[in-house]
Amino acid sequence: MKSNLLNSAAAWQNSGLLSNFYNAFYHSIHSYKLSLKRIVYIFYQYKYNESINKGSLELAIETWNQIKENSIPLNIDLLKRAGNCFEKFRQWHIAGENFEKARFWKKAGACFEKAQLWERAGVCFEVAELWKKAGICFEKLNLYERAGVNFEKKGLWFRAAENYENAKLWERAGVCYTELKMWERAGVDFELAELWERAGFCYEEAELWQKSAICLEKVGLWERAGVNYEKDELWFKAAKNYENAELWERAGVCYTELKLWERAGVDFELAELWERAGFCYEEAELWHKAGVCFEKVGLWERAGVDFEKNELWSKAAENYEKAELWERAGGCFEKTKLPVENQKKRRKKKPKRKKIERAIIILKSQNGTSST
Repeated sequence: MKSNLLNSAAAWQNSGLLSNFYNAFYHSIHSYKLSLKRIVYIFYQYKYNESINKGSLELAIETWNQIKENSIPLNIDLLKRAGNCFEKFRQWHIAGENFEKARFWKKAGACFEKAQLWERAGVCFEVAELWKKAGICFEKLNLYERAGVNFEKKGLWFRAAENYENAKLWERAGVCYTELKMWERAGVDFELAELWERAGFCYEEAELWQKSAICLEKVGLWERAGVNYEKDELWFKAAKNYENAELWERAGVCYTELKLWERAGVDFELAELWERAGFCYEEAELWHKAGVCFEKVGLWERAGVDFEKNELWSKAAENYEKAELWERAGGCFEKTKLPVENQKKRRKKKPKRKKIERAIIILKSQNGTSST
C-alpha cells in the first residue's frame, strides 16, 4: 500500500491533478503513517503555481498543521521549501515561520514584514545584519531605542538621532548629531542630558558663544566661559567669569569696555597693574585711590595731582617733592596752615609747625635757584 500510494501521489503531481495529490498526501499522514519523510519531500518539492485555487490552499494549510502536530522532523531544505510554498500562497506569517526555523533570516524578515509583524521582522533583519530594515520595523512599533541602535549601526546618524530623541536618550542623540557636525542640535541634546561641557564645546563649534558660555559656567570653566561671552561682547558676564578665574587683567579690560572705571581699577590693582588702575580711578574721579596707585610705580607728579584734587595736601606735597616740583610742593605745604573752614572741612586738625617750615624752605630754595 505504501508503494502504491507514493506512486499515485507522484502520478497525480505530474498530471496536475492537484486535489488528488493533496488528498493522497493528507491521508498518507493522517491514516496510513507511511514513509513520512518521503511524502513530505514530495509535497514540498512540488512547485506551486498561480493556478492553485483557494480550496487547494486551505487543504495545504491543514496538511501543514498535521505535519506539525505529528512532530515530523524537517531539515533546513524542507523548511525553506515550505516557506517558498506558503510565500507563493501569500501566507506571509506561515512562510516567515518556516524561513525563521530554517534560519533563512532575510526571507523570514521579508515575510513577517509583509504580514506587518514588525517586531518579528525586525528581529530577523537584525540577525541578518540588515540594520536599516530592522530599524524601520522597530520604528513602526515606537521601539525608538532599538530602532536608533540599528540606524546607528548602518551609519544613518540623523535617523538614529531622531529615534534616540523620541526615546529621550539625549546623550546618544547628541553623539549622532556630532557625527553629522550638526553642532547646535548636538548641543541642545547634550544640554538636555545635563552634559554641560560637551554642550558648551558643541555650541562653540556652532559659534553660539553665549549658549556655550552658559553651559561652561555650569561646570566652573570660568576662563572659557569668559572668552565666549567676550566674543559676543557681553562684557559684564565676561568680566565676572574672568574674576572667578582670577584673571584680573582680562576682567579689568572688560569693565573698561563698559566704562565701569572703579570695577576696572579694582581688578587692575589685583593684577598689580598700578598705572592702568590709576588711570581707571582717575576716570572714576577717585583721586585718592588713583594717587596711591601712581605712587607705587613712581609717577610722583601724577600722584601729587590726584592727591591735590582730593585736598590731601601733605601727600600731594610729598609726591611733588619726589618729583622735584618744588613750587607745587611748597604750595601744598603752605595750604596745610590755612584755617579749617578754607579747607572745605576736609581736615579737622591744623598742620604741624615743621610742615610749614618745610614749605618755606622749599619755596626759598626754589626762589634762590630762579634768581641765579
